[in-house]
Amino acid sequence: MIRKANNLLIAALAFACGAGLLIWAAVDAQWVQTVSVQDVVNNPAAYKSKSVRIYGCVASGSVKEEGQATEFELYWPRESQNPTQLLRISYTGLTKVNLTGGSDVLIDCKIDEQGRAVASRILTKCPSKYKSRDTKDQK
Repeated sequence: MIRKANNLLIAALAFACGAGLLIWAAVDAQWVQTVSVQDVVNNPAAYKSKSVRIYGCVASGSVKEEGQATEFELYWPRESQNPTQLLRISYTGLTKVNLTGGSDVLIDCKIDEQGRAVASRILTKCPSKYKSRDTKDQK
């Protein structure tokens, strides 16, 4: 009877450990640190060869598209009139987003050895969703 209880206890512990490892691996794989452009520019060594999510504003005149390759620069804080801390972003793939100067973006990327961010996904907010309504429209 004691042997049967021990076997059941060992099986339950093995199952619990296995389930815990699977849950931890799933959560760990989806967790990505979100940082600003300023954080990456000020401390590039901390982010090299890491996957990060970076938020910032597209610098005016920095977007260059050639085929499916797109390069642009981001800056932060948003209020900067003359941004000096710029981060170069490169993206290969179809760009379905409207990258214009001053637009807010969120990119999933990996920082390469040269300190450039290689994006795997670009997210922008839809400007039409966030425009303020006229007072006539609010009635």
